[in-house]
Amino acid sequence: MGKPPAQVTERMKNSAKLYYEWLIKGRTIDAILKEQPQFEELWPEGKDHAHLYGRPLAFYQELQQLNIAAAWSNVKVATYTLRVSSIGS
Repeated sequence: MGKPPAQVTERMKNSAKLYYEWLIKGRTIDAILKEQPQFEELWPEGKDHAHLYGRPLAFYQELQQLNIAAAWSNVKVATYTLRVSSIGS
């Protein structure tokens, strides 16, 4: 992004705060940005506060509620897994 390290660090801290408010505290993006408008530039979807990377926000909120590590710890057979990421492609 061509930003100096100090600015990257600050953006990362603010991104963590934004995602904590949304995913952990369960607040809406609109409510968070209304209260803290400086986070607006951090939201990757711009003015679309209903989607993230093409998926509805509810997808990520539901995913946050899952304990995926606990589910995998119950698997007792050899397993081949493949993770495919479409972000950035």
